[in-house]
Amino acid sequence: MALRHCPTIPLSQLVTMSLTLAKERLQSLKIGLLAAGVALLSFLGLDRAVRFLPLPTVTGGMAQGMVPIGIEAAIVLLSGFLFGVTYRYVVRHDRNPHLKSGVVLAFGLVRGLGQLEVGIRLADGWLLLGWFVIESLILFAIVGGVVEVALTTGKVARFPAE
Repeated sequence: MALRHCPTIPLSQLVTMSLTLAKERLQSLKIGLLAAGVALLSFLGLDRAVRFLPLPTVTGGMAQGMVPIGIEAAIVLLSGFLFGVTYRYVVRHDRNPHLKSGVVLAFGLVRGLGQLEVGIRLADGWLLLGWFVIESLILFAIVGGVVEVALTTGKVARFPAE
């Protein structure tokens, strides 16, 4: 078997590529942490607000608050982080509003419908279960708005960073 010649990359080009990759990762980390923090604050605010809504309690085995708030908060933090990074990579420098709303809708529906599916299996409180979907859509709409402001104002560079 003959070995093909593999061109070598100059060291200066490797260093430049490594620095560019590090800069991109730093921007993704910044937007992910921002989105995670906003998601957590939004979740805690929505969690407090729902207590004032006339929603029935679920009687089929899944009571509101059954999952410890710490576990829910950890899930929201991770979801927010992943949302922020994904939003940065999907939206880029594009001005298409459908991309922006599509990312929000995708994350909101995946989170909300996942909760709805589990709730349907365990309960019969449709109004409360519908709130899970609405809460997720609101949560990611808030996070998306803050992330868009951070990208638009240059606090975090869009992908690819210039």
